[in-house]
Amino acid sequence: MRRADKLKIHTCHYCEISYINAYGYKMLFQNVEELLDKASLEDLAYFIPKADGQPISLKSAKTVMKNRPYSGNLGKFDALSIWQSSVIKKSQQVENHKRNHYDLDHVLSKSRCPIVGLSLFNFVPSCPICNERLKGTGVLGKDATEMSSLSPTSSTYNFDNSVEISVTPKDTFAILNSQARPDDFKITFHYNNPLYQKSVDMFHLRERYNYHKGEALRLFDLLQDYSPAQIKMLHNVFAKSDPDTCYTEEKIKEDLFGEKFMSDNNRCFAKMKKDIIKGFKK
Repeated sequence: MRRADKLKIHTCHYCEISYINAYGYKMLFQNVEELLDKASLEDLAYFIPKADGQPISLKSAKTVMKNRPYSGNLGKFDALSIWQSSVIKKSQQVENHKRNHYDLDHVLSKSRCPIVGLSLFNFVPSCPICNERLKGTGVLGKDATEMSSLSPTSSTYNFDNSVEISVTPKDTFAILNSQARPDDFKITFHYNNPLYQKSVDMFHLRERYNYHKGEALRLFDLLQDYSPAQIKMLHNVFAKSDPDTCYTEEKIKEDLFGEKFMSDNNRCFAKMKKDIIKGFKK
């Protein structure tokens, strides 16, 4: 789990188990102008609201489509007679409607710290489990120093380097084919800085990660099935059969394990999988 300014809003900053879900017209169109110029009739009716928030009719959507283009001239859209309001422009209503409302945790609760409670540095994108069920109005840390270190918005937050996650077999002599024997393995958290156990405990990460241990065991098996020597053999096979194929050893590793993809695209369990891969490199 990385600092809040280092992680795009795709996953919960506290647990990295749940995705932050996005919705609204901006998932399909870059801006209001592109929506008005390129959306289908059905999408125009779906994404364009009236002043009361209800969708416009198909007849009104046809009027919008008939008066294209709107690029560089949103005033033309605002002037359409599809509905009237003295309070808000039509383009502003589209911009404000059906926005993504992901959960934001207040690191310091508004009731305890009303002055800083609404600061942008006090907001952490989180999943409902972490935000509502587990943390609530609680505070991570017993004093200002600890709270600063444990807040994902702080410059001193360093969970990624302070905690390592691994797959631990109960019988060290039977580590193969873990997916067929999930009860023989567990997900273990190791602490380079014991302070971060408070975060792991508050959000019940040990239990929750073990509930989803299948994510780790699949990667654990792949790393054993495809050792560096076997990957080198695959590279040689590809090179001989098709010299023009750019299947380097690094590309084969990425195709199998997806380490860069998980990190660059902020996937769930990215830290756990990165740590498991790192453990095999030692």
